[in-house]
Amino acid sequence: MAKQHSENDGDGLGPVELRPAVCGTIVFAGLELLHSQVAVEVDLPQDLPIVRGRLRQVEQVLLALIFNARDAMMAVPADRRRLLISADVGD
Repeated sequence: MAKQHSENDGDGLGPVELRPAVCGTIVFAGLELLHSQVAVEVDLPQDLPIVRGRLRQVEQVLLALIFNARDAMMAVPADRRRLLISADVGD
């Protein structure tokens, strides 16, 4: 998955850049999504905040959400399978 070198590489909490974490997880899941005929659209602002956490855990949660969404779409015709991953920084 995404490779961010920091004090967050171990088990401790550290800064996590969300945009690279999301993009890396999508790349990791890409082949599975392709086989499942799920189109992925990503709409992430450039200025997503850095959060405090564990990169591996953030990636694991994202991967679970992506695969849950894929599983939920399997009853939908392939031409309608679309996964939108978006974020908003807000005010």
